[in-house]
Amino acid sequence: MKTATKIAIGLGAAAGAAALGYLGVKCLVDLTARREVPFGNERFTEKVAQAEERSPYADTLKASRAWLEAQSPEIVQVESFDALHLVGHLLTVPDAVRTIVYLHGWRERWNSNLGLVAKFLTEHHTNVLLPEQRAQGESEGAYMGLGVLERRDLQAWADYAAMRFPELPLYLGGVSMGATSCLMASELPLPASVRGIIADSGFTSPKAILSHVITSRTVLPDRPLVPLANQVSRLCAGYAFDDCTTIDALRNNLRIPVLFVHGDADQLVPLAMTLENYLACSAPKELLIVEGAGHGMSYLVDQSACEDALLRFFAAHDRA
Repeated sequence: MKTATKIAIGLGAAAGAAALGYLGVKCLVDLTARREVPFGNERFTEKVAQAEERSPYADTLKASRAWLEAQSPEIVQVESFDALHLVGHLLTVPDAVRTIVYLHGWRERWNSNLGLVAKFLTEHHTNVLLPEQRAQGESEGAYMGLGVLERRDLQAWADYAAMRFPELPLYLGGVSMGATSCLMASELPLPASVRGIIADSGFTSPKAILSHVITSRTVLPDRPLVPLANQVSRLCAGYAFDDCTTIDALRNNLRIPVLFVHGDADQLVPLAMTLENYLACSAPKELLIVEGAGHGMSYLVDQSACEDALLRFFAAHDRA
């Protein structure tokens, strides 16, 4: 075989391997952040529903979801910094003494699992705004930002809530990716009426949680997968997984108090991440660790402890 032919074959094989490698990493990025998952959203939704059915809290979740939907919340809208149409669902109470913007988590919706806490909040004189995060539910967008982009979306929601209820103290809260979005937003310019953040099961950065999930749930190495995924995300979604961290944001947050909540049985986002966040926070802070609670399940596992912590947090900061 002539040398030129061998070179051509070698280059072709290298190009093929590179193309397959790119497709593999692109699949990882799409599974992580794209609205349409590689194997289909219907299949993903079905798997989530099956997992919920096996949960000991399945009936509670269904009942709280039914209650939330039965409230016929007002549909409200804002425009994101990059001109996306974002949709929210607003519950108002006639005797409100505060407002909270509460963000759902990764590949969820406004009504996925926030009904129980929303009911408690409205019973305690709180307007509750439940946005649908970008690339999820009714909000526009092709890619989620894992907090990197949503932190700036939250600025828009906070501005809306502050203008809509100018006389009331405002809180920001979220679960998992929603909590991460709130923590990352803590260093950004926010309305003066923002009195606190409630962060349940937040992670330290998209890069860190992706690395953790790969190493804890697969036999694959996180290197070079995560650095490559970082580059592909920049190319396809317009941001990289290490563009922002909660650690850096919380170090810069000198004003807004934070209530950190996490279950000690969380197998998706390790408790250690919330402990890192807590230690990094420069503002006044509180920590509630719920024994036996899995990911985002603290409120279901120990409702009274979570409600007591929320009421103490509000009492401490409503009039700050």
